[in-house]
Amino acid sequence: MPHGTGACLPGIFIASSAADDFSNIGVTFRLKEHPDVTIFFADRTAGDLSKMTSKQRNEFVWTSDAVGRVIHLHGPLRYRPTLMAGRLGTASFATVTRYDGATDYAYLVTIQGDPKASVDTPDLELLVERTAKYAKGMPPVSGDELEQIAKAIAASVTRRPVQ
Repeated sequence: MPHGTGACLPGIFIASSAADDFSNIGVTFRLKEHPDVTIFFADRTAGDLSKMTSKQRNEFVWTSDAVGRVIHLHGPLRYRPTLMAGRLGTASFATVTRYDGATDYAYLVTIQGDPKASVDTPDLELLVERTAKYAKGMPPVSGDELEQIAKAIAASVTRRPVQ
């Protein structure tokens, strides 16, 4: 484990010059056993986006046109409280109609940062989505499977304290 200041990502450490450097790091992963599942995780120094609550940020992502043409959120509580990295945030699960007409699923967790906190509390975002056309001859994961995978990933997120 690196001992300097910076950002730890799987297989890489990005050093920074000072403990108060601003970060805006996002990384995308694919699962070998599920090539149709993409995981995007972002860690952003609390700042202007932190003025949005985690629910507002969640709504912003769904309405930004980046995920799909039509978003249908599931459940009686479309935006539900959740924990990720030991912090309270907002989770939502959706059926996504892509611009090409394909139907997929996505799970989103957003955590509001606090720029005034005495410890590093960045904005966090996790988007786990299925893109069925990438299943490579395997059956694409179902909506229930995707939600289970996404919840397990969100529960596994931890942050190393700033040293």
